[in-house]
Amino acid sequence: MGLPTLILLRTFNVLLVLFGTLFITVVMLGPTLDKVLLENVRSQVVDEVNEKHLKFQDPADKQIFVKNEIDFKTKTLNGTLRLSYFRDWLA
Repeated sequence: MGLPTLILLRTFNVLLVLFGTLFITVVMLGPTLDKVLLENVRSQVVDEVNEKHLKFQDPADKQIFVKNEIDFKTKTLNGTLRLSYFRDWLA
């Protein structure tokens, strides 16, 4: 076994370990990161509603507005930042 073969073999092993570790990390932490992202969206929407001092006739109207805003922002983020895509793809 010559030096070029040894270098190629070591390079292949390093790349295999790095990509394997990255894949396992994304699969394991994807759902956790999705929950954190969703919680951040919820708090952002609630803060926006409170800062703008929006007036609602009924508390139920405010809850519906907040829910619709959360759904809209979550759907927008799902197209670009959804990490659990890999988990769904594997299932």
